[in-house]
Amino acid sequence: MTTSLTDLLAAMPASCAAIFAERLLGHSAGLPELSAALADRERLKRELAGLDDAERGLLRDLGDLDGYCEWDVATRIYAERLDWLRASLASLGRRGLVFQAGLSQHGALVLLPGVDALLDDAAAPAGLDWPAREVDELVEAVLVLNALRTLNLRCRTEGEPFKKGWQQLDDLLGPEIDGHGLFAELSELNCIGEESGLLRVLPGSASDLAIGGPLRYRIWRLQRSCRAFPGLAQRLLRLLEQGPQRRERLQRGLELHLFQHCRGAAAGEAGRLLELWIAAGLVQADSSR
Repeated sequence: MTTSLTDLLAAMPASCAAIFAERLLGHSAGLPELSAALADRERLKRELAGLDDAERGLLRDLGDLDGYCEWDVATRIYAERLDWLRASLASLGRRGLVFQAGLSQHGALVLLPGVDALLDDAAAPAGLDWPAREVDELVEAVLVLNALRTLNLRCRTEGEPFKKGWQQLDDLLGPEIDGHGLFAELSELNCIGEESGLLRVLPGSASDLAIGGPLRYRIWRLQRSCRAFPGLAQRLLRLLEQGPQRRERLQRGLELHLFQHCRGAAAGEAGRLLELWIAAGLVQADSSR
């Protein structure tokens, strides 16, 4: 949820606006003067220059949450630092950078429009070296299908090889290919089936996979990895639309989405997913790592 400065001030009770103007400007002021003061970029730069790193981090988090955060989400994000959160919000509020709805100190947090742009240091530095992707993931999937055609493995009723069959598959593919993971994906794509106790490659689905190409396969893998986390794939794409991101900033943006929309997500889930996407060729890291 994003908001404009006009909407923000229009939603502010007149009595609150008057008190806020006195604190910010030192005198009473109408909405036009207050709006101009809040939007003054030089004032914003001065206020931001007086913040410590933790306060700037709080503003960046609010920006990554589209400038709006319900109080219960904020308390989950900063569960270990609630006293610091309240003190920081009071300080940022006095500076006219963050607003809290209501008078209970439990209302939603709203970032002053325009602040996020001045804090925008998420972009990676220019001149990065992007290594060529050495492995085509679709080729690996096809190698697994070809291996299954060659081995003619017996399988359980649920369609998985026996222990000896797994060993044969691993030996044929080699250590560089994740045979178990690719087998699970190909089963889900209905490229592998069971027939009379034997594993069979289903030609129709296997051909569709090959014809669809590597990009379609990557998109499917991204969607598959995000099924348990509503909206996460779309959030990742929105973050990457801004251009290359520093790893820690990209991971933080994903963490905030999980805090906001996926209460059951485990600690470290964003980092785990990011590593998975890099390994799968869905997200590429520059060669500096």
